[in-house]
Amino acid sequence: MSNSQVPSDRETRQFISGKRTILVVSPQRWDHLKLSKHHYAEELARLGNQVYFLNPFTRLGCPGRIRIRKSGIKNLHIIDQQFLLPLRLFDIQGSFAQLLLKRRLVDLAKVVGGKFDISWNFDNSSGAFMDQTILPAKYRIFQPVDRIDRTAAALSEPDLLISVAENILDDYDTPKEKKLLVPHAIGIEFLNFARNCLGSDAAKRDGKGRIQVGYVGNLEIPALDRTTLQRLVRNFPEIQFHFIGPFDENPTLDKSSWLNFCRTAPNALLHGLRTPIEILEYAKQIDVWLVCYDRQRDRNSASNCHKITEYLATGSVVVSSRIDAFAGRGDLLTMAKDGTSDSFLEAFADAVQDLSYLNSQTLQDARLRFAISRSCREVLQQIQRKIESITAIE
Repeated sequence: MSNSQVPSDRETRQFISGKRTILVVSPQRWDHLKLSKHHYAEELARLGNQVYFLNPFTRLGCPGRIRIRKSGIKNLHIIDQQFLLPLRLFDIQGSFAQLLLKRRLVDLAKVVGGKFDISWNFDNSSGAFMDQTILPAKYRIFQPVDRIDRTAAALSEPDLLISVAENILDDYDTPKEKKLLVPHAIGIEFLNFARNCLGSDAAKRDGKGRIQVGYVGNLEIPALDRTTLQRLVRNFPEIQFHFIGPFDENPTLDKSSWLNFCRTAPNALLHGLRTPIEILEYAKQIDVWLVCYDRQRDRNSASNCHKITEYLATGSVVVSSRIDAFAGRGDLLTMAKDGTSDSFLEAFADAVQDLSYLNSQTLQDARLRFAISRSCREVLQQIQRKIESITAIE
């Protein structure tokens, strides 16, 4: 390759224009409930980049094995790997395990010629990737999506630190000029659904028959306010509740009680993990969406919530517990006045009572426009502008 064909450092950071090699490090598997890292990986691939999605460590039948497979999406590759040592060794900063992992990643980068152009690391939970220097990339983006207890641990400074919440950004000592607050982005399926519904009555329910209420997300996360949800189902027997999301088939005792309640309550249905397309099929009948968290048990202190933007992409009203990022946005959702269970039930009752107004065409279109403005492409452009501003300073 001639010198004229070698991308400059500035060009290397231009992932919007495509033709870059990008490593996405995820704490959730590719076949998990789709979250921001999955959406960004897909969008980066659509832009023409070669994207490698690194799954969490798994069992492949042979310690040290690496497998690269097709995702079914053009330009997007899935990487599975089984490590040589137990993950608990990563709790020891600077350990031998870190050295081994670094060497494995160097071997992995050989598939793209020695180094990835960009690494985008979402994993601050396993402890394995807190040191950004082990990632073989020319430019390193770090996006911790959850607060964790280990944030005081040594962290090599990334080129750019991103988060959806101010309190998460504040956990890190990265210079302010290298920090960026971004909104949650929605996947292409939800984006297209919102665009198709905007300005039409496609998202409008007929207001007839039994009211349908939906919740989408992991049904076993500690922050889920299961007590309030059970009260809600019991207090509104005339309403049908749909719970959509992954759960353990062999749960702990307290979670088993909750899941059994969802299975046996006459007005509740437990649907399990569903694809975005399947969720949007359910959305066509959902009148009200739920976000119900116990702020005291939420490691992010209810600072933001990915599912709200996806809910808004369907047009239907959202009843939510207190979420900082949406405080004062009564035009978008109905929020409980405080963190109590009674307050949430009151907000829900008010929403059901005023459902025809809250799901009017005008308010649904407002929600749809908000969701459309949170597309992955829009957020990627915001990130690109930040990278360029940092480059200009340097």
